[in-house]
Amino acid sequence: MRLTRAIPKGFSKWLFNAMWRIYSSILNFLLNHKIIGIFGISAIFCVALAMMILSVTGIMPLIKVKFFQDSYLRYHVAFKMPPGTSVEGTDRVIRDIADYLLSFGKTETGSVNGMAGMMESKDYEQHRSQHYGNIVVELPPQEKMQLSGVKDNDVNAYLDIVRDKLKKFAQDHHKEWGGYPVMDIFGENTGPPVGKAVNIRISAGGIEEAQVLSDKMLEYLRTDSEFADLVNLDDNRADLQTVVKHVVDQKKALAYGLDSRMATALIAGTLNGMSGGNFRTEGEEIPLLVRLARNEDLNNIKDKNGFNRDSNGLKNKDSNDVTKNNSDTVKSSGLVNPVDILEVPIIEHSSTPVYIGDIATANYLQEPDIRNRYNGKPTLTITADIKEGSKLSAGRVTVLSSAYFEKISHLYPGVTLNFGGEFESTSRAYKSLMFAFLIAVMGIYLVLSSQFNDYFQPLIILSAIPFAFIGVVFGMFFTRSVFTIGSFLAVVGLAGVAVNDAIVMIDFMNKEKNRGMTLREAVISACSARMRPVIITTITTTLGMLPMVLGIPNKSITWAPMATAFVTGLFSATLLILLFIPVEYEITERTKQWVKARFGA
Repeated sequence: MRLTRAIPKGFSKWLFNAMWRIYSSILNFLLNHKIIGIFGISAIFCVALAMMILSVTGIMPLIKVKFFQDSYLRYHVAFKMPPGTSVEGTDRVIRDIADYLLSFGKTETGSVNGMAGMMESKDYEQHRSQHYGNIVVELPPQEKMQLSGVKDNDVNAYLDIVRDKLKKFAQDHHKEWGGYPVMDIFGENTGPPVGKAVNIRISAGGIEEAQVLSDKMLEYLRTDSEFADLVNLDDNRADLQTVVKHVVDQKKALAYGLDSRMATALIAGTLNGMSGGNFRTEGEEIPLLVRLARNEDLNNIKDKNGFNRDSNGLKNKDSNDVTKNNSDTVKSSGLVNPVDILEVPIIEHSSTPVYIGDIATANYLQEPDIRNRYNGKPTLTITADIKEGSKLSAGRVTVLSSAYFEKISHLYPGVTLNFGGEFESTSRAYKSLMFAFLIAVMGIYLVLSSQFNDYFQPLIILSAIPFAFIGVVFGMFFTRSVFTIGSFLAVVGLAGVAVNDAIVMIDFMNKEKNRGMTLREAVISACSARMRPVIITTITTTLGMLPMVLGIPNKSITWAPMATAFVTGLFSATLLILLFIPVEYEITERTKQWVKARFGA
């Protein structure tokens, strides 16, 4: 049977005439070759589903999948100097790096804020030690941003350039700094924190066992060419630092009327200072801390004539004149190291004062600066970032690392591997969303079943969702976009639009059929009547989303993937609904007629 229809008149006559001719010829073929059509679209859907599963699991990263696309307003430079570096030395490194970053210009660096004695990881975990440093760089507003060396102000690619520059800068200055800083440069995402792309937790009964396997895994990740795009690859094993531990002799302390708590408080106050009350001003109260003078205090360093030395040179204690004579012999007083407090008197006595050394001893120990545990076990975590534009994904690294560990696990009994970071967050989020989406689809089916008073036609309507999914997957694949949580939300939105188009078509077919038309005539009439409004709806929606897809005036890293998924999914949903909903409807209705004639039901 050949499809014909009346062509609408007006300015769109020529356009819809051409569309109908193409549409009618394809639809006529599909209606006369239903098995070929159904098997063909089923095969395409299976391919799209397989592509998505392979990408999400990391077996074959055909589509790049992330929980939330990187959209940075600022980035961090976290580093640690060699153990034993003073906080003043760390502060000097921070100031030098900050000045270097500011030299990039206002189009690349908005502001820089640094802190010595603290380091923040990409998981927003804070670690404190005197040789840790953290620098936060605020990027300029988008309209003023002009990042050198990258296209479209791609912050991810720019961070790779900054990383190389800072490594070169550290190589040129590490001698004057007294050591080479181990740096980690990462962006602060505007979305929820997911950690680094690669996050492999190695747990064991003891930290030494975990270190042995960590060395083996690091060697594998660094030598295998598959992982060439990994950057900042390292584990978080602790550095050993020399500490002074003051141990109170309880018997001696009690002999002088001090219990352990009081003695410990005295030692801590001597080292760190004690509260001296508050200094009140008109607007606020400023807490005062009284502590012993230290050797490195600027105002405590004097030359041989008794002049104080500050950061500008030598200052006369009786005037404000500054003398730049650095050749004078400089003498200093105050605590040089924590052991010196043993000579500090704490109790007045009739014969001689009681010193801290009389009730406590000071021992030098080597201790790790960080202790990491996971599920109660000592744990080392291997982390790494992936270069921007790389085909390597976090899921792929997880799959390959897991397979490698399976081969060597018999050599490391009691050691376990767990994967966190981006892969863990992404997998957990998509599993949860998929479960919720399936529940929503079931709810839609129940509503449609009650409205159509039928169990099969709602299934035809819901088949529009796989039609949209096909477009999303192939759209992400061919445009090389990233499938994010926004893309998944686009699928949810597409489900509503696609289902709505399918409802309109099937409802029209039912009405035409109830008016006395044959099944084929009802299908033809519905396709004839609904082609134009469905296409116009798709075109207007696509035009509305197109500026976001193309980045007009500025491309949004966060929302462009969602817009791309919506547009490509809407295009495929519209096309496949117009072509295959009629085929599915006719197959279902003919099956009902056959069952009724065969079984009289």
